[in-house]
Amino acid sequence: MKKPVYKKWWFWVIIVIVISGIGNMGKDKEENKNASDTGTKQSTPVDATQKSTPEKKIETPVAVSDPKKEAADKKMKQQLVINFENTFFSVENSGATVFNKYKSDMDSLGKGKTDVLTVYGSTKDAKDTALSLMSQYNELEVPNALPSEVKDLLEQSKRHLATAYYSKSEAFNSVLSYLDEQKPSYMNDFEENIKLADQDTMQGVLKLMQAKEKVGLKITEKKK
Repeated sequence: MKKPVYKKWWFWVIIVIVISGIGNMGKDKEENKNASDTGTKQSTPVDATQKSTPEKKIETPVAVSDPKKEAADKKMKQQLVINFENTFFSVENSGATVFNKYKSDMDSLGKGKTDVLTVYGSTKDAKDTALSLMSQYNELEVPNALPSEVKDLLEQSKRHLATAYYSKSEAFNSVLSYLDEQKPSYMNDFEENIKLADQDTMQGVLKLMQAKEKVGLKITEKKK
């Protein structure tokens, strides 16, 4: 009669091997779980302060126009240009008496009512006055408070007038040479220089008018 299977020695060896295998499987699962938990913990930030803080937006204040301030600023600029214009023409007018005397003496000479010596003296005075006016226009100050484009126009204006009076001084010098030597060519020089002077005078006045327009002044507006 055969022995029951559970009484055979090899049966218990198989049982031990199976139980041992089941135990190892449980241990492997536990190790895998621990490793997974460790990886999860390592991926979690340690310091919450490392989170990025959103940047604050700095709002730029919007400039609000002030009509009263703008009107006052415009009026101030207009007055500066008017003051320049007044000085501009006062320089021009300061030589009127001398130049009128020259013209009167030249007319009298042509009519035989005066002598060459008198005309020579008035011509020399006219030349000296022209040079003086040239210097005054060169030294005429343009207000710094004006916009750059307006200042540029006024600078051009005074330069044209300075050049005009230089040409006039050369014209009067030609008259002096004519009175000395009686050469007609000197009178041709006189006419040419007077023509140049007139052109520069017109350009100077034109630039002044353009400057007035830039600050909102009408060309027909009377000087204050």
